[in-house]
Amino acid sequence: MSTFMEIKVKCSVCGKKSEQSFLTSTNQFGSPDLDFRPAQMARSTMLMWLQECPNCGFVAKKLSDKTKITKEFLLDKQYLYCDNRNFISELAEMFYRHYLISIFNNENEAAFYSLLHAAWASDDSEDNDNAIYCRKKAIIQLSKFVDEEKKEELMVVCADLLRRSGQFDLLVTEYQGKNFSSELFNKIITFQIEKAKEKDTTCYTINDIFVSF
Repeated sequence: MSTFMEIKVKCSVCGKKSEQSFLTSTNQFGSPDLDFRPAQMARSTMLMWLQECPNCGFVAKKLSDKTKITKEFLLDKQYLYCDNRNFISELAEMFYRHYLISIFNNENEAAFYSLLHAAWASDDSEDNDNAIYCRKKAIIQLSKFVDEEKKEELMVVCADLLRRSGQFDLLVTEYQGKNFSSELFNKIITFQIEKAKEKDTTCYTINDIFVSF
């Protein structure tokens, strides 16, 4: 069960207060996807992963956090129209705006995860073109930061991004023969390579890995 509370938050850009949903707890039953998107109920809480100011359009994990973003930035066409991408999902649009804000703030890791989450939201709205677009941009974004603790996990996520965006040959070339410290990660990559050779862009879960071996 997921629980949340409504709180009043003051936007650090425009100074206006708005009611925002704050996630207090959640859980998940089932298997994560191969890009580690959580199972339900956690995945249904995505609406509360970011806050958006209804007055000026600023998007942040918490609207009251200090930022370098200005009102002028929020009125720029690139921000307002999400690089001229016509997202079906308003949630995907919100995550994409957070990506643009993160890029402006030189927060490359945050930008990567915002693109990944925009892809997930696009999947849910069956917006395949934008899901692929966000995955391709997320792959590029991955090269702009280093997280030693999550290095192997991010490499596994990247393999799924490549396959789900149809970059099958690149996945096979990059990952054939790679060995990870985690047996699970090795099984995931073996599975990814097999599916890439089949030109398969289907969403799979970690449970599918165990069924196949």
